[in-house]
Amino acid sequence: MKKLLFVMLLAGFAFGAAAQDGRAIKQRKTQKEIIEKVMNSRNETVRDQSYSQQADSIANIDVWSKMCYKYEMDWKGRVHSEIQYQEFEDSPMQATEKAVMDYETSEALPNLYGFYWQNGEWTEGWKEIYTFDENGDAVLWQQLDKQTTDSVWWNVTYYNEMTYDENHNMLTNTAYMFDMWGMSGYFTEGKEVYEYDENNFVTAMESWYFDSYEVNDWVLSSRTEYVRMPNGDYSEYTSYSYYTGEQVISDRIVKDFNEQGAVEVYHYFNNVESKGLVETQRYTATFLEDGLTMSEYLVEDYWMNEVLEPYIKAVYSYDANGNRETVDNFIWNSSNSDWDETTLMTWEYDNEIAAGEVLGHDYVWNRFGCTPMYNSLEITIPVYNRWDRYSYETEDGATVCEAFYINWSSVSENEIELENLNVSGLEGKIRYNGEAANIGVFDMTGRCVATRTNVESCDIMLNAGAYVVRVGDRATKVVVR
Repeated sequence: MKKLLFVMLLAGFAFGAAAQDGRAIKQRKTQKEIIEKVMNSRNETVRDQSYSQQADSIANIDVWSKMCYKYEMDWKGRVHSEIQYQEFEDSPMQATEKAVMDYETSEALPNLYGFYWQNGEWTEGWKEIYTFDENGDAVLWQQLDKQTTDSVWWNVTYYNEMTYDENHNMLTNTAYMFDMWGMSGYFTEGKEVYEYDENNFVTAMESWYFDSYEVNDWVLSSRTEYVRMPNGDYSEYTSYSYYTGEQVISDRIVKDFNEQGAVEVYHYFNNVESKGLVETQRYTATFLEDGLTMSEYLVEDYWMNEVLEPYIKAVYSYDANGNRETVDNFIWNSSNSDWDETTLMTWEYDNEIAAGEVLGHDYVWNRFGCTPMYNSLEITIPVYNRWDRYSYETEDGATVCEAFYINWSSVSENEIELENLNVSGLEGKIRYNGEAANIGVFDMTGRCVATRTNVESCDIMLNAGAYVVRVGDRATKVVVR
């Protein structure tokens, strides 16, 4: 099946969490430290420009359909485009959508361009565009959809305006939506206002809505206040509602930490009519001997019988390398006072290659192998070993994700040298003749414009200009006339 999907993908071809790893929790005690480790590792990888593998595609198969996602990388190892292929019972696998990431303005917030496969070619369908000020802060985000009537034009369907303080902290984020009924052009969906402490941690966030009927002004709807710890994590927050015109506590979260700094118990309180603030849910984590590697979590719920009772549970297992191997999910059966198994999630790893060396895969990991540990637990875990296969099985059947890779090593622009790589730039094309190799062609902005897999010779038709051609783990510049 794997080979079949891969062949079909290439024939068709002619942007809630990462794969989990228990060792990350062992090495870091707090969420903030874990995130810092991931970011520092990523930055070091960017500077080093040494990658051993790149994602070629991921096949996703469930009981309803078969899907495949093809990835193109630029020479910096970043995901340049993601192409979605889909197969149904009555049709072969074919391209359906494509998202292209443009990093020219910002590497952290790339612009996105969406395409649909129509009548045998890619047609632009939507855009997500950021505008930055002189300080490098994103002050405007726009989503544009392509409209076709008597002519083709782009309509801004949503946009957000952001403001910042001198420390680049976002102060306001105001969302607008296009009025499809044509009454007022755009109307505000809402506004968020943030407050910070001396360490630039958010201490409060307010939500506002615009009342255009009675007061014709902004009206405060809710406010959330955080109690921050020295590491930036919050130990509790309280949310207030203003819909009655008065400040009323709507919900509250309190976290208990163990000696190692991991969240052990998460208490969620809700305002329940005449009973006031009641603990309506509780999340309890159980750890291995290190106190940081989660082995189980339990969710208790209040709503059914107005008392905390078992609701759902997840049990984790790890392989010898510390990778999360399985997650077994259960739901409480009150009729027999026992747990019913609902879903088993399984990962298989290639432990020879560290995923931290594969830049650009963050985008891929965040789409597949997703196992939310309930956002309330707020544990972020980086990838240490790349998985080749991720699957989960339910009563409806099994869903399987399989990853395919290309053994390409990236190079930075400064490392590109003219070498005898059996590559020549000719009129309207690039020609390769040599040993079997993977070929990647990039324009001078770093955009991947062509690939060939395991070829001994090929002609790649291109427009006139300068290109970088990567052959295996080496690269050279060529000029097409």
